[in-house]
Amino acid sequence: VTIAQFTTLENTPPDFLILGDQAQQGHGHDYFGLGLCMLHLFTGHAPYEEILEDVVCPCNFKNELRKIWENEDEAQYSVIRSIVLADVYKDEDGHIIEGEPDEVLYDTLYKFLVLF
Repeated sequence: VTIAQFTTLENTPPDFLILGDQAQQGHGHDYFGLGLCMLHLFTGHAPYEEILEDVVCPCNFKNELRKIWENEDEAQYSVIRSIVLADVYKDEDGHIIEGEPDEVLYDTLYKFLVLF
């Protein structure tokens, strides 16, 4: 999967988050997004964001995911890493000098796990 397959971060298919770059785009992913959009249109409510608005990824799980998704040596998650670290600027030694990682995908994956 490439950055072109990502849409709204909250509507990212769960297997994109689990399989990373190894995920293959298919009709099922389109149906997943379409289903979420239809639920939103028909009910007037976001499919799960409003129900799970206060649900966030626990720190220990987020730290474990961070070790995988933000690890520069982990080639399988380069697309996810580019999204999570899009607003982060590092110096030559790899230390963050500006910005913070975007935590939407961490919370999104956890919400999928809680919901399904």
